[in-house]
Amino acid sequence: MNNHSRFLRHLDQSQAGVARVAKWIATAGGRPVVPETTRASRASEWKRHADDGDILLANPERRIEVKHIQQDFTCAADWPFSRMMVCGKAAFDRANPKPLAIVQLNREMTHVAVIMGADHPDWWWERTRDSRYEGYSQEVYFTRPDRPRYFSLEEESLNEEMEAPNGLRAED
Repeated sequence: MNNHSRFLRHLDQSQAGVARVAKWIATAGGRPVVPETTRASRASEWKRHADDGDILLANPERRIEVKHIQQDFTCAADWPFSRMMVCGKAAFDRANPKPLAIVQLNREMTHVAVIMGADHPDWWWERTRDSRYEGYSQEVYFTRPDRPRYFSLEEESLNEEMEAPNGLRAED
């Protein structure tokens, strides 16, 4: 399987995570819109299929990026690494508007770490190999695991203890 085929498979697999985060935002009072995802038939066509965010919020328009990672975590204390990957540097740098937030969703889709785009000045970047693809590395932004806000998405906690980060609620 070539890298483009792998990318398309990962793109398809990401949709469940995007839907889960959109549901959480809606339950917390936000008005998420999930734009249609299109697929390039060849890797060289990627620019025509680059999206404007995984989730959009209106009034004013704001974008949310969702990263469904294959790690277990519930909070900063059990984050499994000394640093947290935010997103690809090139994608963030070319984004207009910049993401309001990057939401890291854990493996079981029960918890999120919400990294606010406004914290960008505190991030750093490193060139990192992406093990999902053959011979591929990119510049990636990182932050400390204690910088994001962590939330449980479990149904029983949504209405009792959840308050979406500023900017994700309808009234913000």
